[in-house]
Amino acid sequence: MERSEGRSRCAYDSRLGYRAIGVGYNLDDKSDERMREISTITQTDYGKLYCGEECLNDVQVNALLAFDARRYLLRAKERIENFNSFCCNVQSIFADVAFTHAKSRLGEQFSPSIDRALSSQYKEAAEELRRSEWCREHEKVCAADTRAMEEGCPTASMSSSRKAGSWLPANSLTCVPATTTVMERSEGRSRCAYDSRLGFRAIGVGYNLDDKSDERMREIATILADYEKLYRGEACLNDLQINTLLALDARRYLLRAGESVKTLDNFCCNVQAVFADVAFTHAKTRLGAQFDQTIQKASSFQWREAAEELRQSKWCRKNEAACKVDAQQLEEGCASVGDSAVLAFLDSLRGLMAA
Repeated sequence: MERSEGRSRCAYDSRLGYRAIGVGYNLDDKSDERMREISTITQTDYGKLYCGEECLNDVQVNALLAFDARRYLLRAKERIENFNSFCCNVQSIFADVAFTHAKSRLGEQFSPSIDRALSSQYKEAAEELRRSEWCREHEKVCAADTRAMEEGCPTASMSSSRKAGSWLPANSLTCVPATTTVMERSEGRSRCAYDSRLGFRAIGVGYNLDDKSDERMREIATILADYEKLYRGEACLNDLQINTLLALDARRYLLRAGESVKTLDNFCCNVQAVFADVAFTHAKTRLGAQFDQTIQKASSFQWREAAEELRQSKWCRKNEAACKVDAQQLEEGCASVGDSAVLAFLDSLRGLMAA
């Protein structure tokens, strides 16, 4: 979506004719749903945002983008019956088409492309998309989306089929949601600072307050929190602030896992999240040799064997509860992939708005 639309912290007139902010977030759509999203995420006056008197920071832009990503994934899913059978690469293309199409439903012009994609004929699906009226109206977007469509899902039953090193740009939510779920399952959640079982001062979902790197200090400042007061327990966080730090940590540990698991990009989010959780609970800068056999088996898509190797690790003996559920999830592998993890994470944000 950002590749198609670009990004602006302040309101602008989109090429589709509506007032927008962030990554094409529609400010002219004053539905109750969008008003709640803006109120919860930005805590800023809608009128001032609309007129350009106030702008957003990157965390707020990313949060609204997450809601929109969910919105357009669902819109594409309404049109494509077997949408969850696609890998994330293909799902994201149809969601982007729904986003740039600016209609409540994908029309018949997309039927040939959808049919080809459902048959895993990705080059033909891309060619059909190039013939659509939408493509003629959105030439640059179409050129990028059809190139991505041609790549399809190179390895069957994968939900992540990106080129090495490119699957997780700074604002990507592809595997972050699945990872946040697994991390919270392992660590739990606390609004106030606590002493983690790994020996450092933490807050939220194991967010390390003893790590005073510039990066973490910027993250805490971004959520408008006072580090010293948080550390001493004089101030606590709300759920939105916790979720923001958790998403940043999920990205951090996905990247850390990727440094040791060179084939991480080939795994679905279900498996990527397991390795990120191992990196999170392992509390080392790099996954050690004890995980080599697990990584080797997973790289060959031998999920049961990979899970068994994980159970034999020293890490597993030290983290029995986390290991039990992570190994079980690793056994499942990539048998059932789709947008469920993304939707589950974003549903949790919707729950905050309903509260």
